[in-house]
Amino acid sequence: HVAPPEFWVRVARVATRRLAAYNGQDVANTLWALAKVGASHGSLVSALSERANFDDLNARELAMSAWALAKNPCSHLRERALLLDRLVAAAAPKADSFSAREL
Repeated sequence: HVAPPEFWVRVARVATRRLAAYNGQDVANTLWALAKVGASHGSLVSALSERANFDDLNARELAMSAWALAKNPCSHLRERALLLDRLVAAAAPKADSFSAREL
């Protein structure tokens, strides 16, 4: 059972207000949750790409976030591309520490 669109609007509002406090796990979990249920919310993805702190994402969280972006049928391509750019920038200095599974 998929939640009604109004639910995701409320989730996006709350999450957007709390982004400054998000850690790497919070970012990865939010993206994973959206992908898992097939929810597409451009304003939340945009807010994540603009405000979330990607510096503290570890290899697993970066991999999980990249999977979520690839899996989610998000129609907000611009926002998704910006977020992917941020993830790549955060991952590049850490690439040597990735396991084969995280690559």
